[in-house]
Amino acid sequence: MSRFLLVLVFVLGCGPQAESEPTADEPQIPEEFQPIWEARLELAARAPELEACNQALLEAEAWDAGAIEYIDGSLGYSFIEVPCGRAPGTGAYGWPFALLVQRPGRLEAVEFSRMDGNGNFVSDGYVTQAIPDYERSEELLIDILYKYAGAGQCGFIAGYEVPAEGSPLALTERRERKCDDPCEDDSCYDPANWPSIPW
Repeated sequence: MSRFLLVLVFVLGCGPQAESEPTADEPQIPEEFQPIWEARLELAARAPELEACNQALLEAEAWDAGAIEYIDGSLGYSFIEVPCGRAPGTGAYGWPFALLVQRPGRLEAVEFSRMDGNGNFVSDGYVTQAIPDYERSEELLIDILYKYAGAGQCGFIAGYEVPAEGSPLALTERRERKCDDPCEDDSCYDPANWPSIPW
């Protein structure tokens, strides 16, 4: 599957440009990361849901984690993954990001859902911390893995597809392995073998 980073570079006019001085409260974006930031602002102008995502990146000053990733899909659909800060620790439990779905003539932000401590499927807003896994097939699919803190590979996966119309993503399956579930061999650690959860 083709994954690539794309940074939009804006060409300024040749004449001298007046620059506003940043205030003491405004973070100063390093010059080498300004093209990345301009690309994020341009995208946020089309998807207002990214405002909180951009604010989170500003507060974290995670400039080197700010590059937008474009995941090209089949049937003219694609994903746009927008980092929303730096992953804590090693990032083993995912990283904060927002997700846009690009369909012909449409750009929509994804409102995430996840399981709460009581096993209920609840809204997680437009920014989540997880591990996205994109794959190319007859339709563009995505699995979003929320890892649990515990021994072995355990967590919750929400599987989605991009419908031809309606919401940007449609839930297709849910799978979960609890960290204290018995495991006879390593195959149970593979998320593809985790038990499905009805909804």
